[in-house]
Amino acid sequence: MEPTVYFLEATLLRPSPLAASFTEFAEAELLRVAAVPYDSAAVAALARYGPISPDELRAYAPSIALGGEESPDHVIRLPAHVAMTFAGDVASALQASPPGSWPTGVEPWEDDRGRRRMRVRFDH
Repeated sequence: MEPTVYFLEATLLRPSPLAASFTEFAEAELLRVAAVPYDSAAVAALARYGPISPDELRAYAPSIALGGEESPDHVIRLPAHVAMTFAGDVASALQASPPGSWPTGVEPWEDDRGRRRMRVRFDH
């Protein structure tokens, strides 16, 4: 039995099952979406900004998870590993935040391995 394929929601990194196997995913999702994309924001970004390289991602700045607007004007290109690290930093910070607190800003920092990271500040 092949492992389940999950959809990882981009804003808060919440996983949800998408297909029972990679074969099912390739047949039911990957090929269909490659032929006819369904994400209107991705289609609009492609039309507006053009294609990106395989090692890049597009992200909203500021993050929608932090109150940013889902608008083509807020789309930026980032190296894929940076975009995923920032999304993980934001999701982890929000999950660990005190109840009732609200993010008030972000600040860049570099971890002990030299990776660019994002720290989320909260009102307390």
